[in-house]
Amino acid sequence: METKVKFNYVPYGNGVIIEFNPPKKETESGIYLPDTVDAKELLGTEYTGDIVVSVGPECRQVVVGDKVYFNMQMTPIPLKLDGKFYLLYKEQHIDLIETK
Repeated sequence: METKVKFNYVPYGNGVIIEFNPPKKETESGIYLPDTVDAKELLGTEYTGDIVVSVGPECRQVVVGDKVYFNMQMTPIPLKLDGKFYLLYKEQHIDLIETK
């Protein structure tokens, strides 16, 4: 899912644009979860993180290409850019960074 193409959008300040990789809607035992399931109920499902495609000029830790895990309690700004779906977060809403 890593983005190799030049990304033409830069968020302001400490914003981070990520290419959203939704958590699997299936439990280990093979049960499919409905869309009405909230974040707390998804804790038992596999979530592989999201790839950072653009960072604002004030970001200090996150860089393009990092895989990040964000706070599911924070509401991102959904973006549809060039026909693809992305999420805009602030750097402080990211809980874990897996560097490239």
